Amino acid sequence: MFRKMTKSPDINTISKETLEQLLQVMEQICQGEFEARVKAVTKREGLERQLCLKLNEMIDRMDAYLRESTASLRFMASNRYYRRVAEQGMLGSFKQAVDEINHAADNIETTMGHFTDMVGDITSAATQLNMNSRGMSEVVEKARNLSANAADGAGVAGDNTDSVAAAANQLN
Repeated sequence: MFRKMTKSPDINTISKETLEQLLQVMEQICQGEFEARVKAVTKREGLERQLCLKLNEMIDRMDAYLRESTASLRFMASNRYYRRVAEQGMLGSFKQAVDEINHAADNIETTMGHFTDMVGDITSAATQLNMNSRGMSEVVEKARNLSANAADGAGVAGDNTDSVAAAANQLN
């Protein structure tokens, strides 16, 4: 006739099963498995639910930071500097780290732009030197031909001088 009164769970208690699940997820995170999440979150409001949700939120933030920063660094390693770490949802130290990575990416992009400009300038100068060298080779070839012609002409003039001298000797 009288039912035994069962005590309703206290909103400030955490079940042993939930604690074990939390520890298991934390261990996975410590091993670098950021896909781990607390899956069996109670629907009952209270400390247990808040703890599970906050742990999942913390993992979500770390996972987002890791994925974003890794993607940005992967692009930079391939000399593509347009991919920055998304700042949305990054708070505190995560935001500071994102700002530092994005600032470094900006500086690298600027520096690489300067290098690209310098390579263009060097390439242009090398092309100009090559063209000048070809022009000088043509001038040298023309000078050689002119010298050869002058030498031939001097030889002919020398022969003519000898002939004139011989003729002058005969007239004497």
